[in-house]
Amino acid sequence: MTFHRLDQSGKHFVIRIKDESSATSILKHYPTPETEEYDIPFDVTLTSRNNKKVKENWDTYKYISSYPKHPEFSNGVTELPLHGRAVRFKVKCGEKESFITLFTNLSADSFSTDDLKEIYRLRWQIEISFRDLKRELGLEHIHGRKKEVVIGEVYAKMTIYNMNSRIRNHVEKRKKTRLRLERAVKRKAERKIDFTFLMAATRSFFWNEGTYTGAGLIKLLERKTESVRPDRP
Repeated sequence: MTFHRLDQSGKHFVIRIKDESSATSILKHYPTPETEEYDIPFDVTLTSRNNKKVKENWDTYKYISSYPKHPEFSNGVTELPLHGRAVRFKVKCGEKESFITLFTNLSADSFSTDDLKEIYRLRWQIEISFRDLKRELGLEHIHGRKKEVVIGEVYAKMTIYNMNSRIRNHVEKRKKTRLRLERAVKRKAERKIDFTFLMAATRSFFWNEGTYTGAGLIKLLERKTESVRPDRP
């Protein structure tokens, strides 16, 4: 429904979706090529009906079980078109290979598969930020139920994330850290501040009294680095 609304509003998008191997992927019943990588049109009908016709044609129909919540399914409307492209390509990170699957409404005539790869690569840092917010800072599990409480939790986590980002930037600009990172580049082993460790360390600094001093934390962070993986998209 999100894809349908974006398309109907005239907005362009490139969004990562679950791979076809996932049981909950929108591509689960859709006919895809036998090749590992592809760029194919995706044309289905979203429907509020779950009748025999739909069940016999899962490749062209997508039943929306939450249809009562969507105003598009009103005044007798039971079917909505969804047109786009499904793009699947292989990525390599070190020795590990995996696949990324994108869904977009950008025209194949104007945007090639390589163009879409580059578009998605440009937002990779945002993806990493989402991962850190959800996993490292616990935003996957919201404790509140009321809207204002949820919003408060989200802003609190984002504030902690931004604080850690500023600490990282401060440490990376220090002379000792800068020299250490420059030496790593010369050895063709580019490194960066370990942001995951930083978040855990600052959490201990604030909530476990006596674990770190401010100066001790900065010195520790100067030495805690991780490899930069250039093959990552």
